[in-house]
Amino acid sequence: MRIIQGLLALSGKYDSAAIETACDTAWRSGAFRYRVVKQLLERRIATQQTMEFMESHPVIRPMSEYGEFLRTAIQGG
Repeated sequence: MRIIQGLLALSGKYDSAAIETACDTAWRSGAFRYRVVKQLLERRIATQQTMEFMESHPVIRPMSEYGEFLRTAIQGG
């Protein structure tokens, strides 16, 4: 009964789809504890971020360099 009360309390902070996903993940991994479901929900909120797509970055080489690399590798050089 306490587990059901805990899950109902989570519905005040998380939407039903997130709770359903966390419960499904816990069930599939064989973790039948409320604590696991709560941790999955907390981790999901903490790690979920939206980032903008970057067209260019100093670490990423232009596509032409990758093409040249492949041509050289295929030709055996």
